[in-house]
Amino acid sequence: MKHFEGSLNPYDVVAILNTLKSWKVALSLFKWLQAEQNFNLNIYTYNVMLKVLRRGQQWELSQQIAEDMINAGIRPDNITYSTLISCANRCNYQDAAMAWFDRMHDAQCVPDAVTYSTMIDVYGKVGKYDEAVALYESVKKSGWKPDKVTYGTMVRLFGRAGYISAAVSIFDEMKGSGIQPGSVVYNIMISCLGRAGRMGHALKVFQEMKQAGVKPNAVTLSTVMEIYSRSGKVMEGLGIFHHMRQDLACDIIVYNAVIKMCREAGLVPEAEQYLREMVEYGHQPNDWTYRNMISLYAKNGMAVEAQRMFSQLVEAGYQPDVMSYTSLLQGYGNAKDYEKVQEILHEMVSANCAPDERLWCVILNLLDACDTDVEFEILRSCLRMCNPTMDNIVGHIFEENLVLKKLGDGLQSLLSDMAEEAHKPICNSLLQLIWHKGDRNYAFKLLSLFCSSGVYTGLQTKSSIMWSLHLKSLSTGAAHCALLSWLSSVRYAIQEGQELPSRFMIETGVGNQLNADELRLVVVISSLLKEFTSPFIECVDRKDWLEASGVDVRQWLETAAPYLPRVDTN
Repeated sequence: MKHFEGSLNPYDVVAILNTLKSWKVALSLFKWLQAEQNFNLNIYTYNVMLKVLRRGQQWELSQQIAEDMINAGIRPDNITYSTLISCANRCNYQDAAMAWFDRMHDAQCVPDAVTYSTMIDVYGKVGKYDEAVALYESVKKSGWKPDKVTYGTMVRLFGRAGYISAAVSIFDEMKGSGIQPGSVVYNIMISCLGRAGRMGHALKVFQEMKQAGVKPNAVTLSTVMEIYSRSGKVMEGLGIFHHMRQDLACDIIVYNAVIKMCREAGLVPEAEQYLREMVEYGHQPNDWTYRNMISLYAKNGMAVEAQRMFSQLVEAGYQPDVMSYTSLLQGYGNAKDYEKVQEILHEMVSANCAPDERLWCVILNLLDACDTDVEFEILRSCLRMCNPTMDNIVGHIFEENLVLKKLGDGLQSLLSDMAEEAHKPICNSLLQLIWHKGDRNYAFKLLSLFCSSGVYTGLQTKSSIMWSLHLKSLSTGAAHCALLSWLSSVRYAIQEGQELPSRFMIETGVGNQLNADELRLVVVISSLLKEFTSPFIECVDRKDWLEASGVDVRQWLETAAPYLPRVDTN
């Protein structure tokens, strides 16, 4: 550079800085120029240096250069502030981004569309959703029209926050303004709808994406696979996969999503085929691949294959986690090799891998499925190793004279030390166990205890025109128990002369028993009601709901009462 001493002007420096790929080299040149007394840096050279540092994600150096600029008497402009704010955001210094945005406002420098979009993203990342919305609405009123980036940012922000209706509204507004969403925005929209449980809407947006000529990518495919899986439409999802993979390269995330679908549907040959195909295309299995395969084999009682996959997980350098051990243990349990279950649990504890609620549920489910007293005691010893309080509760529910207070105290102690999302699955498994192996009259008392403890909320709802029972997310045993308890209460209302509503509804949905195969409860409950010759039929306009008129329910319970099991809930 000394060779060009005196012949370089600021525009030459800007051109040179723009061509340098290394931020370190660019910074060295900039520092050298700063030290040269006969060279004056201007706002263009400072702004280009800031952009180079932003590209290298060097926030602290960027801030230092900005302060040097101000100390040199050069006033930052729109580009300076915009570059600093976006650099701070990229480097996860959101507080700094907000501080520079305030300085920009104080300097009466008007932000451009990029800066507004960046600040909306900044507010979203720190959870200041009200500020993001306020900024968005404020600048729109001033006549500013959001661009594609801003709309995408808003959709992502609302989706991340769980404000689905707002995300849909912005998405529709974007299309209404004549801006065609790209694959990134479509992927965000599909993903947030799927996470919110709005599967039908998510798949509708996917179809719209294809009709609009927006080409799906690997992210789209993995997201859509997850949604089809959650909707229980596994075969449709696999059909989409076969169609779409003709036009795009599938990565390991897509293959893992497809293998997970096969796991949930119990499709062993298909999963093995995709695993082979994945390796053939150069994608080595990762820990998620191995865990899905272990779980698939385990649920199908293929303990040897699950053990082989577990060994491959370890050989690949991955540390087995609680889910890996739980799946392997479940595999041997489903194969009724309970001594091996005990051995794996000992190995797990020795490896300092603490059993969690998912494993407790597996053992409770195995207790429900075992055949002999010896097997039952082996599994009780496993439960004691996992959680002595849980084992005490199981002991209480099989006592000849159940003491409800003692059971309630033990349950409250157990639930207080447990994540809230595990409360219902644990109680489902306990009800399942006592329903099949214990005194069913105790099961009704246990159901009442779970309701009063706040585990089963909203099980029954009443209005002047409809009484409903909500069995969704219960295990089959718990659902059976809740149904008979509800019918008994309806029969009691009739005997007491209460006026019945015009309609009765039963919501079944998908049963939920942690680490057990999901089962559409509508099949189980419909079969049970047919045995009772009840008037309930599948609802035409609401999937997985059963319905009957109040008149028919009254007539049925009055005439079929001798055939309905008597429920003592006292």
